[in-house]
Amino acid sequence: MLVNWLLETGKWKLLLQRFYPAGWLSCFRAVMSGVTVSIFTPNRTGEFAGRVMHMESGSRIKGAIAAIIGSMNQLLVTIIAGGMGLLFSLNDFMNEEKIVIQLVGALILIGMIGLIIIYFRLPLLGKIIAKTNALKKLALYARIFSLYTKYDLLKLTMLSAFRYLVFSYQFILMLEFFGVSLPYLEAMRFITLIYLVMAVVPSIALSELTVRGSVALYFLSPAAANPAAILAATSVLWLINLAIPAILGALSVFYFRLNR
Repeated sequence: MLVNWLLETGKWKLLLQRFYPAGWLSCFRAVMSGVTVSIFTPNRTGEFAGRVMHMESGSRIKGAIAAIIGSMNQLLVTIIAGGMGLLFSLNDFMNEEKIVIQLVGALILIGMIGLIIIYFRLPLLGKIIAKTNALKKLALYARIFSLYTKYDLLKLTMLSAFRYLVFSYQFILMLEFFGVSLPYLEAMRFITLIYLVMAVVPSIALSELTVRGSVALYFLSPAAANPAAILAATSVLWLINLAIPAILGALSVFYFRLNR
Protein backbone atom coordinates (compact mmCIF):
# COMPACT_ATOMS: atom_id res chain seq x y z
CA MET A 1 0.00 0.00 0.00
CA LEU A 2 2.76 2.41 0.92
CA VAL A 3 4.65 1.79 -2.33
CA ASN A 4 1.42 2.15 -4.29
CA TRP A 5 0.58 5.59 -2.88
CA LEU A 6 4.17 6.83 -2.85
CA LEU A 7 4.28 6.17 -6.59
CA GLU A 8 1.04 8.12 -6.99
CA THR A 9 2.53 10.92 -4.87
CA GLY A 10 5.57 10.95 -7.16
CA LYS A 11 3.26 11.26 -10.17
CA TRP A 12 1.45 14.21 -8.59
CA LYS A 13 4.73 15.93 -7.73
CA LEU A 14 5.95 15.40 -11.30
CA LEU A 15 2.74 16.91 -12.69
CA LEU A 16 2.96 19.97 -10.44
CA GLN A 17 6.64 20.75 -10.86
CA ARG A 18 6.10 22.64 -14.13
CA PHE A 19 3.96 25.36 -12.53
CA TYR A 20 3.54 24.83 -8.77
CA PRO A 21 6.31 23.98 -6.28
CA ALA A 22 5.22 21.34 -3.77
CA GLY A 23 7.08 19.05 -1.40
CA TRP A 24 6.58 15.33 -0.94
CA LEU A 25 4.54 15.72 2.26
CA SER A 26 2.12 18.24 0.79
CA CYS A 27 1.76 16.09 -2.34
CA PHE A 28 1.06 13.02 -0.20
CA ARG A 29 -1.62 14.93 1.76
CA ALA A 30 -3.18 16.06 -1.51
CA VAL A 31 -3.25 12.52 -2.92
CA MET A 32 -4.87 11.15 0.24
CA SER A 33 -7.45 13.95 0.21
CA GLY A 34 -8.20 13.08 -3.40
CA VAL A 35 -8.93 9.48 -2.40
CA THR A 36 -11.35 10.68 0.30
CA VAL A 37 -13.32 12.88 -2.09
CA SER A 38 -13.20 10.33 -4.91
CA ILE A 39 -15.05 7.60 -3.02
CA PHE A 40 -18.27 9.62 -3.40
CA THR A 41 -17.96 10.17 -7.17
CA PRO A 42 -18.47 7.79 -10.14
CA ASN A 43 -15.25 6.01 -11.12
CA ARG A 44 -13.41 8.32 -8.69
CA THR A 45 -13.68 11.23 -11.13
CA GLY A 46 -13.79 13.75 -8.27
CA GLU A 47 -10.29 12.90 -7.13
CA PHE A 48 -8.88 16.15 -8.54
CA ALA A 49 -11.13 18.20 -6.22
CA GLY A 50 -9.52 16.73 -3.12
CA ARG A 51 -6.05 17.30 -4.50
CA VAL A 52 -6.39 20.91 -5.59
CA MET A 53 -7.91 22.06 -2.30
CA HIS A 54 -4.36 22.11 -0.91
CA MET A 55 -3.22 24.53 -3.63
CA GLU A 56 -3.48 28.30 -3.76
CA SER A 57 -6.77 29.41 -5.31
CA GLY A 58 -5.09 30.89 -8.41
CA SER A 59 -3.51 27.54 -9.29
CA ARG A 60 -6.42 25.21 -8.69
CA ILE A 61 -7.76 25.09 -12.25
CA LYS A 62 -4.26 24.34 -13.52
CA GLY A 63 -3.95 21.69 -10.83
CA ALA A 64 -7.27 20.16 -11.89
CA ILE A 65 -6.05 19.90 -15.49
CA ALA A 66 -2.79 18.35 -14.27
CA ALA A 67 -4.79 15.83 -12.24
CA ILE A 68 -6.84 14.94 -15.32
CA ILE A 69 -3.63 14.37 -17.29
CA GLY A 70 -2.40 12.05 -14.53
CA SER A 71 -5.70 10.14 -14.41
CA MET A 72 -5.68 9.77 -18.19
CA ASN A 73 -2.17 8.36 -17.95
CA GLN A 74 -3.14 5.73 -15.37
CA LEU A 75 -6.22 4.88 -17.45
CA LEU A 76 -4.02 4.52 -20.54
CA VAL A 77 -1.80 2.01 -18.73
CA THR A 78 -4.89 0.13 -17.50
CA ILE A 79 -6.36 -0.03 -21.01
CA ILE A 80 -3.06 -1.11 -22.60
CA ALA A 81 -2.51 -3.82 -19.98
CA GLY A 82 -6.14 -4.92 -20.28
CA GLY A 83 -5.84 -4.93 -24.06
CA MET A 84 -2.83 -7.20 -23.83
CA GLY A 85 -4.74 -9.50 -21.47
CA LEU A 86 -7.65 -9.49 -23.91
CA LEU A 87 -5.37 -10.38 -26.83
CA PHE A 88 -4.19 -13.46 -24.95
CA SER A 89 -7.77 -14.37 -23.97
CA LEU A 90 -9.60 -14.05 -27.29
CA ASN A 91 -9.66 -17.82 -27.78
CA ASP A 92 -11.41 -18.14 -24.40
CA PHE A 93 -14.18 -15.68 -25.28
CA MET A 94 -14.66 -16.20 -29.01
CA ASN A 95 -15.79 -19.35 -30.78
CA GLU A 96 -15.18 -17.93 -34.23
CA GLU A 97 -12.98 -18.81 -37.17
CA LYS A 98 -9.29 -18.20 -36.67
CA ILE A 99 -9.28 -15.38 -39.21
CA VAL A 100 -12.04 -13.55 -37.30
CA ILE A 101 -10.14 -13.84 -34.02
CA GLN A 102 -6.99 -12.55 -35.73
CA LEU A 103 -8.93 -9.60 -37.17
CA VAL A 104 -10.35 -8.70 -33.78
CA GLY A 105 -6.87 -8.98 -32.28
CA ALA A 106 -5.46 -6.68 -34.96
CA LEU A 107 -8.19 -4.10 -34.27
CA ILE A 108 -7.44 -4.21 -30.54
CA LEU A 109 -3.74 -3.76 -31.22
CA ILE A 110 -4.36 -0.83 -33.60
CA GLY A 111 -6.65 0.76 -31.00
CA MET A 112 -3.97 0.50 -28.30
CA ILE A 113 -1.31 2.01 -30.56
CA GLY A 114 -3.70 4.81 -31.49
CA LEU A 115 -4.37 5.64 -27.83
CA ILE A 116 -0.63 5.77 -27.09
CA ILE A 117 0.00 8.11 -30.03
CA ILE A 118 -2.91 10.39 -29.05
CA TYR A 119 -1.77 10.62 -25.42
CA PHE A 120 1.80 11.50 -26.29
CA ARG A 121 0.54 14.23 -28.62
CA LEU A 122 -1.14 16.00 -25.69
CA PRO A 123 1.46 18.84 -25.67
CA LEU A 124 0.08 19.88 -29.07
CA LEU A 125 -3.42 20.29 -27.64
CA GLY A 126 -2.59 23.54 -25.88
CA LYS A 127 -1.07 24.98 -29.05
CA ILE A 128 -4.08 23.98 -31.15
CA ILE A 129 -6.54 25.55 -28.70
CA ALA A 130 -4.45 28.75 -28.52
CA LYS A 131 -4.65 29.10 -32.31
CA THR A 132 -8.39 28.41 -32.50
CA ASN A 133 -10.39 31.63 -32.22
CA ALA A 134 -13.49 29.96 -30.80
CA LEU A 135 -11.43 28.40 -28.00
CA LYS A 136 -9.12 31.29 -27.09
CA LYS A 137 -10.86 31.79 -23.75
CA LEU A 138 -9.59 28.34 -22.80
CA ALA A 139 -6.05 29.00 -24.02
CA LEU A 140 -4.79 30.17 -20.62
CA TYR A 141 -5.60 26.81 -19.06
CA ALA A 142 -4.98 24.68 -22.15
CA ARG A 143 -1.35 25.79 -22.03
CA ILE A 144 -0.96 23.36 -19.15
CA PHE A 145 -1.00 20.56 -21.72
CA SER A 146 1.88 22.12 -23.61
CA LEU A 147 4.00 22.45 -20.44
CA TYR A 148 4.72 18.73 -20.45
CA THR A 149 7.30 17.32 -22.81
CA LYS A 150 7.14 13.83 -24.25
CA TYR A 151 9.88 12.92 -21.77
CA ASP A 152 7.67 14.12 -18.88
CA LEU A 153 4.79 12.02 -20.18
CA LEU A 154 7.11 9.03 -20.56
CA LYS A 155 8.28 9.36 -16.94
CA LEU A 156 4.66 9.68 -15.87
CA THR A 157 3.78 6.55 -17.82
CA MET A 158 6.64 4.61 -16.23
CA LEU A 159 5.40 5.58 -12.75
CA SER A 160 1.84 4.59 -13.72
CA ALA A 161 3.11 1.25 -15.06
CA PHE A 162 5.06 0.53 -11.86
CA ARG A 163 1.99 1.44 -9.82
CA TYR A 164 -0.14 -0.87 -11.96
CA LEU A 165 2.31 -3.71 -11.32
CA VAL A 166 2.22 -2.98 -7.58
CA PHE A 167 -1.54 -3.16 -7.14
CA SER A 168 -1.72 -6.13 -9.52
CA TYR A 169 0.84 -7.96 -7.40
CA GLN A 170 -1.15 -6.98 -4.31
CA PHE A 171 -4.10 -8.81 -5.85
CA ILE A 172 -1.98 -11.91 -6.46
CA LEU A 173 -0.69 -11.82 -2.88
CA MET A 174 -4.24 -11.55 -1.52
CA LEU A 175 -5.38 -14.47 -3.66
CA GLU A 176 -2.41 -16.53 -2.42
CA PHE A 177 -3.17 -15.53 1.17
CA PHE A 178 -6.74 -16.81 0.88
CA GLY A 179 -5.71 -20.03 -0.82
CA VAL A 180 -6.13 -19.26 -4.52
CA SER A 181 -2.88 -20.25 -6.18
CA LEU A 182 -2.48 -19.51 -9.88
CA PRO A 183 0.59 -19.33 -12.13
CA TYR A 184 1.81 -15.72 -12.20
CA LEU A 185 1.19 -15.08 -15.91
CA GLU A 186 -2.26 -16.65 -15.81
CA ALA A 187 -3.18 -14.61 -12.74
CA MET A 188 -1.93 -11.42 -14.41
CA ARG A 189 -3.99 -12.18 -17.51
CA PHE A 190 -7.18 -12.36 -15.45
CA ILE A 191 -6.27 -9.37 -13.29
CA THR A 192 -5.64 -7.13 -16.31
CA LEU A 193 -9.13 -8.02 -17.58
CA ILE A 194 -10.67 -7.31 -14.16
CA TYR A 195 -9.05 -3.88 -13.97
CA LEU A 196 -10.02 -3.13 -17.57
CA VAL A 197 -13.69 -3.83 -16.86
CA MET A 198 -13.55 -1.85 -13.61
CA ALA A 199 -12.10 1.11 -15.50
CA VAL A 200 -14.98 1.27 -17.99
CA VAL A 201 -17.95 0.21 -15.83
CA PRO A 202 -19.50 3.20 -13.99
CA SER A 203 -19.36 2.73 -10.24
CA ILE A 204 -18.92 4.67 -7.01
CA ALA A 205 -16.03 3.58 -4.80
CA LEU A 206 -18.40 3.00 -1.86
CA SER A 207 -20.27 0.41 -3.95
CA GLU A 208 -17.23 -0.66 -5.94
CA LEU A 209 -16.57 -3.53 -3.55
CA THR A 210 -19.58 -5.51 -4.77
CA VAL A 211 -18.91 -4.63 -8.44
CA ARG A 212 -15.27 -5.62 -8.17
CA GLY A 213 -16.21 -8.85 -6.43
CA SER A 214 -18.66 -9.75 -9.19
CA VAL A 215 -16.15 -9.00 -11.95
CA ALA A 216 -13.40 -10.93 -10.16
CA LEU A 217 -15.71 -13.93 -9.75
CA TYR A 218 -16.59 -13.87 -13.46
CA PHE A 219 -12.96 -14.02 -14.59
CA LEU A 220 -11.34 -16.04 -11.81
CA SER A 221 -13.98 -18.66 -10.98
CA PRO A 222 -13.26 -20.85 -14.05
CA ALA A 223 -9.59 -21.05 -13.04
CA ALA A 224 -10.07 -21.18 -9.27
CA ALA A 225 -13.30 -22.70 -7.96
CA ASN A 226 -13.14 -20.88 -4.63
CA PRO A 227 -15.60 -17.94 -4.74
CA ALA A 228 -15.32 -17.21 -1.01
CA ALA A 229 -11.55 -16.77 -1.28
CA ILE A 230 -11.87 -14.58 -4.38
CA LEU A 231 -14.40 -12.30 -2.66
CA ALA A 232 -12.24 -12.17 0.46
CA ALA A 233 -9.18 -11.17 -1.59
CA THR A 234 -11.04 -8.40 -3.42
CA SER A 235 -12.56 -7.12 -0.16
CA VAL A 236 -9.23 -6.89 1.63
CA LEU A 237 -7.65 -5.27 -1.41
CA TRP A 238 -10.44 -2.64 -1.45
CA LEU A 239 -9.86 -2.03 2.25
CA ILE A 240 -6.09 -1.64 1.79
CA ASN A 241 -6.10 0.52 -1.32
CA LEU A 242 -9.19 2.67 -0.77
CA ALA A 243 -10.71 2.54 2.71
CA ILE A 244 -7.52 3.09 4.71
CA PRO A 245 -6.16 5.82 2.38
CA ALA A 246 -9.60 7.50 2.52
CA ILE A 247 -9.32 7.68 6.31
CA LEU A 248 -5.84 9.21 5.98
CA GLY A 249 -7.29 11.60 3.43
CA ALA A 250 -10.02 12.65 5.83
CA LEU A 251 -7.28 13.63 8.27
CA SER A 252 -5.61 15.60 5.47
CA VAL A 253 -8.88 17.42 4.74
CA PHE A 254 -9.18 18.24 8.44
CA TYR A 255 -5.58 19.52 8.40
CA PHE A 256 -6.46 21.73 5.41
CA ARG A 257 -9.53 23.21 7.12
CA LEU A 258 -7.60 23.74 10.35
CA ASN A 259 -4.89 25.69 8.52
CA ARG A 260 -7.47 27.81 6.71
